[in-house]
Amino acid sequence: MILFFILVISVFYWGSAAGVSDVEILEQRELADSPSLGSISDAIAYAGNFEAHFSDHFLLRNRLIVADRWMRVNLYDQRYFGEVAITDDGWLFYNQPIMSDDCQKAAVFSESELERMEDAMLKATGIASENGIPLHYLIAPNKCTIYPEYSESVFPVLGEVTRADQVRQQLDGQQGISLIDLRETVLGLKNGELLYHPDDTHWNDLGMYLMHGRIIAALLPDLPHGSYLSRDDFNVKTVGRVGDLSLLLGLDQFRSVSTNWQPVGVPLDIDEPGYGVTVVENRDAITDQTIVISHDSFFQPEMIRVLFSHYFRRVIFLHDSFGYKWDSNPEVIQEWIDEWQPDVILVEKTERNIHNFALDTSAE
Repeated sequence: MILFFILVISVFYWGSAAGVSDVEILEQRELADSPSLGSISDAIAYAGNFEAHFSDHFLLRNRLIVADRWMRVNLYDQRYFGEVAITDDGWLFYNQPIMSDDCQKAAVFSESELERMEDAMLKATGIASENGIPLHYLIAPNKCTIYPEYSESVFPVLGEVTRADQVRQQLDGQQGISLIDLRETVLGLKNGELLYHPDDTHWNDLGMYLMHGRIIAALLPDLPHGSYLSRDDFNVKTVGRVGDLSLLLGLDQFRSVSTNWQPVGVPLDIDEPGYGVTVVENRDAITDQTIVISHDSFFQPEMIRVLFSHYFRRVIFLHDSFGYKWDSNPEVIQEWIDEWQPDVILVEKTERNIHNFALDTSAE
């Protein structure tokens, strides 16, 4: 038994020596580093660091996790796995309170929170207006908002209103704030077509294309409709793909097939001058304007770059997960304006992150 025990726990070292590792395929986080003895503090923490490293890196770790999940899904009909929930129809949804509370209409803003959000949005709009720049806020819908027929099996609706409903009601009649709420628009565009990935938190290329017209109409109201991109401007191919939720779950059976939209002859010049910054230029754009887009993961795909660069000669994407969170602090907004010289500013937030419209570091 002693020899067998030593054999089992030494498998990790054999795997490392052979260069066998599949951890990065499944884990969506930073893995524990190899423990060291470089200092007294390292020596004191060595046992805990070794255990963390071993738990993250031992041979066949991912395969054992995947086998365990496969059995729990297919043999025991389990539906909830950490950050992933599986519906009766095999759709995957993000299983975190920030999402499930929205899907279930189980969390609401207080009156003071709504007033603070309105004040922050008015403040930011005023700063942009002083510079002669229109500022627009955009709500990208949660997947469960568009497909409640799938999400209700794992996130049954408990309340009457969502936080996005509250914000919409709070701003109703408020002429000083431009809010582009895509929820009703996307719902109206479903028509039996799949607009979101079943194994991902995000919309697909078709969903992006269909919703972009509503956004451009708000940003460039005088643009003739004949100038809009049509489906004929893209080559559409069916491709296999792996969604972010499939990666978290690690099971091939939930990987989906989707369509990939490639533009026909769009001359884009793409540059990434900083971490979290992407600048896209198109010399043949419909206008000669520059737009700054503060965004989350919903505006990260290549398809978004193609869509917006058709209308704006220069598009600056600032990703909020990489140090460019939207902020109603006058100094932050003015710094962006001075650096990028935009004609338009668009602040996009996924519905579940709508509270970030009110971020203001000037109060800190």
